[in-house]
Amino acid sequence: MPICRFVFLVYSLLKKLLKSLLPQRLLLTAEPHLRKIVSAFFIGGKNECPVCGFHARKFIVVHDGENHLCPRCGSIERKRLLWLYLRDEIKIQEQNNFRVLHFSPSSALFKKLKGLKNFDYVPAAFGNPLIKNQFDITS
Repeated sequence: MPICRFVFLVYSLLKKLLKSLLPQRLLLTAEPHLRKIVSAFFIGGKNECPVCGFHARKFIVVHDGENHLCPRCGSIERKRLLWLYLRDEIKIQEQNNFRVLHFSPSSALFKKLKGLKNFDYVPAAFGNPLIKNQFDITS
């Protein structure tokens, strides 16, 4: 078994265990630190995550090959594509007097967009204790 696959399996088992033991808020706060440790086994290579800038030998295959996860920030293909669209087509880093209402943001995009100071970013979620705007968009 390749080391990267082994590391991901250990990470998955550890996350599952921590999920059953820790409150959600603590788990969400600890996960980026756990990812940094795991990403050390994937450093270097031609694959670059546009969200966090990490260069990986390969992205982690999850859900029977449907998604490829960045080992550093945890973004999957559609989230990386969304960031490329916002950055290259919308030019979100250059916009002023711009508002973004983002429902159920992934942690990687939440961190990236929250860090931009040139526009008003309003994240909203249901059940994520790290996001202050709690909305159930289905009701």
